[in-house]
Amino acid sequence: MTPAERQPIEAFLAQEHTDTAIPAGFVASASQALHGIEAVTLSADDLLQALHEGGWACTAEELQRRLSDYVHKTMRGHDARNTRLTLDQ
Repeated sequence: MTPAERQPIEAFLAQEHTDTAIPAGFVASASQALHGIEAVTLSADDLLQALHEGGWACTAEELQRRLSDYVHKTMRGHDARNTRLTLDQ
């Protein structure tokens, strides 16, 4: 979003909580900001399986690589800028 497009959202966030006024252009800016956002659910079981791959005993770097590999695999075909990850419990 351009600074001009973000301005109504920033104005809304900056106002007092008791102020019920909605800045001009807020609805259009909020709609644009949220347009195209997609949720991808990570399965807790799949995540644990990915972290277990190679054995439970591992270095911090190995654990980080396993997590990174799992997230990258899950994100294939999704736009990282518009995708939000949730963990299924």
